[in-house]
Amino acid sequence: MELFKAINTRKSIRKFKKKPVEKQKIKKIISAATKAPNSENRQPWKFVVVKNKEKRKKIAEISIIGGAERYTAIKDDLNKKFRKIPKKKRKELIERFTSGKLFHFLYQSPVQIVVLADNNIIYAVHSCSAAIENLSLAAHGIGLGSCWTMIGCINPENEKKIRKIIDYPGKNWEITGIMAVGYPDQDPKLRKRKPIEEVIDWQ
Repeated sequence: MELFKAINTRKSIRKFKKKPVEKQKIKKIISAATKAPNSENRQPWKFVVVKNKEKRKKIAEISIIGGAERYTAIKDDLNKKFRKIPKKKRKELIERFTSGKLFHFLYQSPVQIVVLADNNIIYAVHSCSAAIENLSLAAHGIGLGSCWTMIGCINPENEKKIRKIIDYPGKNWEITGIMAVGYPDQDPKLRKRKPIEEVIDWQ
């Protein structure tokens, strides 16, 4: 897929087919991730490919709890954000957020890729964020869907639990993304972006 087409058509996928993702394709998108810009070429990342069903379930459960905690705490803000949506639909939508149901896609995705930053290395989180963008675009470019979430890691205790599940308990490691990856079973509309004039400051 041509680069700008991939950038302009990429979207977050939250419904996946049961079809397993080939190991070669997983290696291909992670290889693309490692080509991301990173400070001093220190490459401060580790990509943990979680295919084990029990581990994926545990990570999903922690993320769902994290989502419920996060969005219950800001329920009033959600009501303001969705105020233009009809009342019944708005109530259903907010319930998806506050119950954590929004993150059930982590149960469904056949692969989770947990991206870890080594905080002993300068700008590790920034570098890993660039790698995640590469990974997401590469997945889209070869017909896979992905969704980047951090909801399970907002609470530091939850983040520690996830690192323990994947055997990375060391304090130097920090999760910068949990990527759900699989073959898309939906084709959502592209989300609107701010007009380019609104985000450029010419000086």
